[in-house]
Amino acid sequence: MASDALLKAFGMDGPLHTAENDSRPTEAISLPSDAPEQTEREADTDADLKDYCTRITDTRKATKGRKLIYGTQSARAQFERHRSRIGVITGNERTHYEEWCRHTGVDVNATASHVEFRGFLWVEFPDLARKYVDAMKGHSGDPDTSDRAENRLIREWARDHGYDVSKRGRLSMEVRHAYRLAHRESADKESHAA
Repeated sequence: MASDALLKAFGMDGPLHTAENDSRPTEAISLPSDAPEQTEREADTDADLKDYCTRITDTRKATKGRKLIYGTQSARAQFERHRSRIGVITGNERTHYEEWCRHTGVDVNATASHVEFRGFLWVEFPDLARKYVDAMKGHSGDPDTSDRAENRLIREWARDHGYDVSKRGRLSMEVRHAYRLAHRESADKESHAA
């Protein structure tokens, strides 16, 4: 077998361990009694994730429209991205969202409900959907958004202090370090003055 030759090449003897030649017991593994139990919040999040995976499809380009598989990293990442948006929706959107949930009979606290609401808005009221998306920009919890804002501040500071920086592209470590050092020193001066 090619797999046996591969094992020998890595200095391992014996047959490759597969499901067919597995002689280990197939009993369920029990956690030790001192293992921490799942908190109520974790249980709620887990239930929300399970619900999300049954109602929402994959948004990644290569797998768009396929069913999400509960327990996968991609499902959790997509879920967390959508979940972070619920906490920062604007007042008008929240009001419309809650009315829509009551009308359709879905749980207002479920992440999938908000995703479905946004889908409904894009189909039925695209101008309103665009308005809500624009209002949320900068408040999405995406690190990418805060990085852009910080980069703008660094570029402005660097130009004011004689550094040659481009309008776009990557900032050099030298410029980033100088910016952080200058702001750390100004923060230290302010704390000593107070």
